[in-house]
Amino acid sequence: MAKEKLLIVKIGTSVLDDPETLRKLIKDLVAIKCRKILVHSGGIMASKVAGSMGIKMGKSKKPVTIDDKMLDIVTMVYGGLVNKRLVALMQKHRINAVGLTGADMNIITSELPEENIKAKSINWAGRIKKVNGKALASIIEKGVMPVLAPLTHDAKGHLLSTEANSIASEVAKALATTYDVTLVFCFEDRGLLSNKKDSNSVIPVLKPNNYKMLKEMRCFTEEKILVIDEAFTVLDYGASEVIVTNAASLSNLANGTHIKQ
Repeated sequence: MAKEKLLIVKIGTSVLDDPETLRKLIKDLVAIKCRKILVHSGGIMASKVAGSMGIKMGKSKKPVTIDDKMLDIVTMVYGGLVNKRLVALMQKHRINAVGLTGADMNIITSELPEENIKAKSINWAGRIKKVNGKALASIIEKGVMPVLAPLTHDAKGHLLSTEANSIASEVAKALATTYDVTLVFCFEDRGLLSNKKDSNSVIPVLKPNNYKMLKEMRCFTEEKILVIDEAFTVLDYGASEVIVTNAASLSNLANGTHIKQ
């Protein structure tokens, strides 16, 4: 018997911080008739809240160290404000959604990398250890759409900040045995570009052979390389498709970059 289709969409700052782009994405997402999961990052809201509290996050492109204060802020912002606004938008369109962190129903457990533990002050940035696919499937089968915040837990009473891209990938792996999974990463461009300066240079299909060549040509940022590497692993786990595109192209996924084995 054919598996039921499941669409997992990950959105980031470029969507969350543009109200019009977000409204269109939600409208397009609602129009797609299949089971769905939305995974989101935090946008710039955490930086704004930290600033209002006198906490400087700096302007470095490197990941922010999640100390005790920052963990409180990202929990409030990512798991609260951002997550619940997205759920409310879904309910507006009569999509029954539930906002979740990895701690809810023990959906996602993570662990601290060794370097985080050995640091002078603990960096509460977790690396995913296990996704409870059965728990997620039980929600989906009730006709409810999970909206996942970039927070997990360590099963020892601690919440952990976790990369949204990793959450999307690991959730896709965990559910690929149950569903016909399509994973979509929404970035700024319509797809992966062969020329960073040309927004029209979208790579329609990316396979291991041309990926190696394009990576050597430094066509991709470090973030995109991590996403692409994960995408090939997701396909290894049985997902049907991994697509990199932007929010505006969600209604026509043929416009994006299709990552294939």
